[in-house]
Amino acid sequence: MIFRNLVSYILLISLSINSSNALKYLRSNTLLTCMENSEFSSTFFDVYYYPHNSTAVFTVDGSSSISGKIKAHFELVVYGLSVYQDSIDLCSLNYPTICPISSGHINLEGTYTIKSDLTDKIPSVAYTIPDLDAYVLVMVYSTDDDDNESPLACLRAEVSNGKTVQTRYAGWPIAVISGFGLVVSSFVTILGHSATASHIASNAASLFIYFQNLAIMAMMGVARVPPIAASWAQNYMWSLGIIKADFMQDIIYWYVQSTGGDVSDVLSNRDIISLSIQKLKHFVLNKRAITAAAPSADDYLTDSTLYYNDEYNLTSKTLVLRGIQRVAFLADIEISNVFMTGIIFFLFIGFVLIFLISIFRGICEILIKSGTIKNHRFAYFRSNWNLIIKGAIYRYFDITFSTIVLLCVWEFTQNNSSGCLAFAIIIFGVVMILMSYATIRIFFEGMKSINQYQNPAYLLFGNDKFYFKFGFLYAQYLARKYYWVVLNFFYLFIRSLLIAVLQTNGKVCACIIFAIEIIHTVVVIWFRPYMDKRTNIFNIFIAVVNLINSVFFLFYSNVFKQPPVVSSVAAVVYFILNAIFALVLLIFTIVTCTIALLHKNPDVQYQQVKDDRAAFMTFENNVNQNKDLELSALGESAMQGQDHDAFFSNKENEKPKLSPYEIENTNSKSHLEPYNPGYSNDSMNTNNNSNNNKLNPFAANDDASVVSSTSYDRENPFSNNHRLRNQL
Repeated sequence: MIFRNLVSYILLISLSINSSNALKYLRSNTLLTCMENSEFSSTFFDVYYYPHNSTAVFTVDGSSSISGKIKAHFELVVYGLSVYQDSIDLCSLNYPTICPISSGHINLEGTYTIKSDLTDKIPSVAYTIPDLDAYVLVMVYSTDDDDNESPLACLRAEVSNGKTVQTRYAGWPIAVISGFGLVVSSFVTILGHSATASHIASNAASLFIYFQNLAIMAMMGVARVPPIAASWAQNYMWSLGIIKADFMQDIIYWYVQSTGGDVSDVLSNRDIISLSIQKLKHFVLNKRAITAAAPSADDYLTDSTLYYNDEYNLTSKTLVLRGIQRVAFLADIEISNVFMTGIIFFLFIGFVLIFLISIFRGICEILIKSGTIKNHRFAYFRSNWNLIIKGAIYRYFDITFSTIVLLCVWEFTQNNSSGCLAFAIIIFGVVMILMSYATIRIFFEGMKSINQYQNPAYLLFGNDKFYFKFGFLYAQYLARKYYWVVLNFFYLFIRSLLIAVLQTNGKVCACIIFAIEIIHTVVVIWFRPYMDKRTNIFNIFIAVVNLINSVFFLFYSNVFKQPPVVSSVAAVVYFILNAIFALVLLIFTIVTCTIALLHKNPDVQYQQVKDDRAAFMTFENNVNQNKDLELSALGESAMQGQDHDAFFSNKENEKPKLSPYEIENTNSKSHLEPYNPGYSNDSMNTNNNSNNNKLNPFAANDDASVVSSTSYDRENPFSNNHRLRNQL
């Protein structure tokens, strides 16, 4: 009952994703051997069954060493459960080619009308449920074998209905919303709303990396990824740059050949070769054939005379695709083109990113010179746009780091051509050097800030240049958890590295990835390194879902030797869990981005981060500095009657600011004072009397005049400027 409810739920979800009015049918285009020394094998197999007229259209090309009259016992297995069994005497089909059958080459083409007593037993849901996980197991016996003890051949035909959850209507909206979050975070940063920008950027990056996790995990070379799990993961391959563009595939095809490489021809020969897309290793090749109730098999092929996985040398045997090979085939991309496809999209998006930032700066300058916008608008962006470009590049490298490691390391193991290998070495080296440099700089900057000022936020957030260049890598963490940048860098690197190099060792890879995910999840829950409670909950849920997905891939790797139904049901749960979770995350991203764009001050929606970063960040004050000065001038003129020009005199240090400690200070960066739990006004006055400027390395060396906080007039704050001049 539970299983039936799960199937029904999948159908309801998938109908909104992939609906079609095409003719209903069932198809099998893979006929695999399921026992050693089988006396029948096929090089090509394609069968269609149309329910509207109960007709089967078949084309079979194979070889047989069987002679005489034969019978067949067949078993229909759906989601690992045997739902129908029957036997048939092949002589009753009235095909002279198979009754009696003779050894040698066999070629069958034609149609056959199936009796209604059999077709009526096929449920209607079988024609509509996406990524149907079903197959027919056929045992061939001699008609003289009354007890069916000596099978002559064992054949397995995979069944599908053409419906799938792999669709552009799911993949591209997800991609657009993810990119929308990253763009909004960058735009809000320029507007000066640092709290909102940090939260949106953190959530958008975590969302993007979660989608990458789904795609990368699906690239593990495990024993068998059930159809619905494999298809759903394909919707996220855009996050790795695995996107088909016909003109680009032609260019890559030419480039690989021109640089001395070999190209695969799997797609162009798909209609004349026998393929198994990670479906063969669902059973063991034994002396005697097995049934659906037997446990799943090891993920190593034991009969190399029947199966192979070399996509560059196509033969009459069955080609088995798994891991990255399977992903490439389902994406309709030649296996030899996968690396260059991902790298080209990586370089293209990076170029577009730099181009758009440069264009935006040019537009701002044109609008300011034409008087369309005021001179103080985007002042900090215009004066520091080179730092912002560097920060954007580091941001881009951070969210694509897993992709680069995976594709480049995999190319090292493939060596498609000297040109591809050169690309892999250069790009991998550049990204690794830059990301390692940024990670080390952040780590030592945090240590330096602790050693000198007892607070890591002092230098990490007080130095504008450092923050705009590397801030995206650590802004989502609490200042005291700055070291998490190193741990996250190692986590992303080791996971992608293992999946790339262990393509032929699915069990080992799945076990190690599970161990990594469980350690990562426990550490995230225990330390809660992110900036606030909301962000911690967001990332903890992502870590937990990633851990659950790694458990599913343990089942797919067959490490537990579980029955086939376990893997099939796990795939159903995998699809439902990740579909619902992705929907929730996308809705959350849309809502937060919309509030950030429409709200006048979106920072009020977030709690202040409890690590003193706001006390040390100066760029927010610089963005609104002109507005504050205008407001101060207006208030002082109204309440004091002073001359407006006097307030804006050019004398040095006549633009007082309040420090975070409510002490009027004439230095514009004096608020970059380290956090001191034992602070008191008396101690501050004593320090100022001794003119000790070591507390603020960014402050000028000239004397700074201060007044006691007790002389600060809270009732009339605009009169404090006049009092300060009198004291001077």
